Amino acid sequence: MIALTGHGHSPGSAIAQTVSSSDSEDAKNYWTPARMKAATPEDQRRPQKHALLRTKKSIPQGTAFTGIPSVGRLFTHSKTGDHYCTASVVYSTKHNLALTAAHCIYSYNSGTKTGYYRDKIAFVPQYDAGNALYGIWSAKALLVHNGWKKNADPDLDFGFIVLTRDKTSGKNVADVTGSNRLTPNTALPENVHVVGYPASGTPGNDRAIQCDTTAIHRFKYQLAFDCDGFTGGTSGSPWLWRYDPAKKQGKVVGVLGGYHQGGITPQRSYSSLLDHDIADLRDQAESKG
Repeated sequence: MIALTGHGHSPGSAIAQTVSSSDSEDAKNYWTPARMKAATPEDQRRPQKHALLRTKKSIPQGTAFTGIPSVGRLFTHSKTGDHYCTASVVYSTKHNLALTAAHCIYSYNSGTKTGYYRDKIAFVPQYDAGNALYGIWSAKALLVHNGWKKNADPDLDFGFIVLTRDKTSGKNVADVTGSNRLTPNTALPENVHVVGYPASGTPGNDRAIQCDTTAIHRFKYQLAFDCDGFTGGTSGSPWLWRYDPAKKQGKVVGVLGGYHQGGITPQRSYSSLLDHDIADLRDQAESKG
């Protein structure tokens, strides 16, 4: 196994984007069932031939299912319209953090070298064919690493969303859905259970997709797995190591994103290496809760 070590990027140094209570409430109201169904995936991935990561085994196929509570669709609004990715609830002391890919919540323009946080952010745990089974959770703060904000560094393609407390129940999201534990610096290869939300209209029929596959250390600061079916919309999907089917929880060792913002085909997916950079960012997100 290969032990993963730090990037050597400057630690922390992220500035959170706070969301006012009125904007947060507006975001929650914005995402009607019709708007959720009309949103388009953040990424486009097209099938093409490529070499398998595991040369002696056929590539697994992701299968549609009803999802798990700790993973859901992440809806966002940008200058190009309404889009979606995938996000997951990760353990935090205040039970209110969701993890996704940085490119899902912060848009960067390489031509102008400028960017902006998206608005109308809403997380829908276990989204299923238009149904918000565990409610709609809006954001109170967004965080991506400064390395992503400055030049969309693919080695830092991860971000956190601090979610608002439910006004009716007084609960935070993890109190309702449970959470997965972020586990940086995990040695690979390891078997992982990946859950994400592919493009609507695919065989998943507007549902989640799951796959059991092997995560490997692909490039210096990138991880990868092979599994067919991870089309646009799956950016931000958690790679769950030691997944417990009974509890429907595991340890997060990867977040779909990174190289080519997660890959250019539905068969091979990537993640930025998760090391001290994501741990530092998580700690900063905790302080904003």
